This record gives sequence, structure tokens and C-alpha cells, in this order.
Amino acid sequence: MDGIQALISKSLSTIFPSYLKVSESIFNSSDSYLQLIIIVILGPILEEMLFRGIIFGYLKKNFNIIAAVIVQALVFGVVHGNIVQGTYAFISGILLAIVYIHYESIFACIIVHMTINLLGTLVNVFLVSKINNEIISIILFAIMGIVCTIIPLIKMIKEYKSKRDEKISI
Repeated sequence: MDGIQALISKSLSTIFPSYLKVSESIFNSSDSYLQLIIIVILGPILEEMLFRGIIFGYLKKNFNIIAAVIVQALVFGVVHGNIVQGTYAFISGILLAIVYIHYESIFACIIVHMTINLLGTLVNVFLVSKINNEIISIILFAIMGIVCTIIPLIKMIKEYKSKRDEKISI
């Protein structure tokens, strides 16, 4: 997994020369406001443009849609750097691809991604950091991830059924 992450990081640093330097300085910074802006605002904008806009856009034109969803989610997960965060990112990558397919909008993906990151940050700051048990922390993040996935999916399914019913009644 580290080899794949290193390969992707090297590729990103080749495409965006200051990528590694900037990402290291951000996450080594003691300025929590800067980290919050990066995690909740700038990160989602840049990641959605790259992963759903460029990578998923290319994959869905050249491969089966399910393969495109899985591959871009896998790359998204690997780039996040560790197994726990990578797992959440993989699941989020699938959700964000579904949002992109459904709404045909990077903007919708950015909003969902910002919401996921904001909720994750709030849960981490107000709950997980206060809990000394790693298992409970993981369970809390899993519950949050499930809720953040199920609610938008239910909404999209309802919208899809509504549109389908409109077409049938015409």
C-alpha cells in the first residue's frame, strides 16, 4: 500500500510541482485554522476537481461505469495514506462518484465532500480526541460515515424514483 501511495504522490508532485511541499507544510503546521480551511474547503475543491473531474471523467469515458467508480475510489483511498483514513476515503469516493453521476455536477460533489470533512473534523475535535479508546473512536467514525452515506443515497433514490414516475405518467 505504501508503494502505491508513494507512486501516486510522486505522480501528483510531477503534475503539481509544489504538491508535496505544500501538503507537508500544511499538515505539520500548528495553525489549526489553516488546517481547518485546507481540510474543509480547499481540499475538497481540489480533490473533487482531480478525482471526480479528471480521473473519474477519463475512466467513465474509457471503461465500464462500475469499474470507473471502483478504480477512482480506490485511488482516492490510497492517496489518503493509511488504512483507516483510506477505507473511509474509498467509501466516500464511491459515494462522491454516485453524486457526480446523479447530479452531473462537480459542485454537488464539492458540497458533499466539504460536509463529510467538516463532520469528520467536528467528530474528531469534540468526540474522538476526548476518548482514550481507539476502538470506540473507530466505531464513531464508522457510524458517522454510514450516516453521511445513507442520507444522500436515500435522497438520490427518492429523486430517481420521482423522475422515473414522472416519465411513466407522461
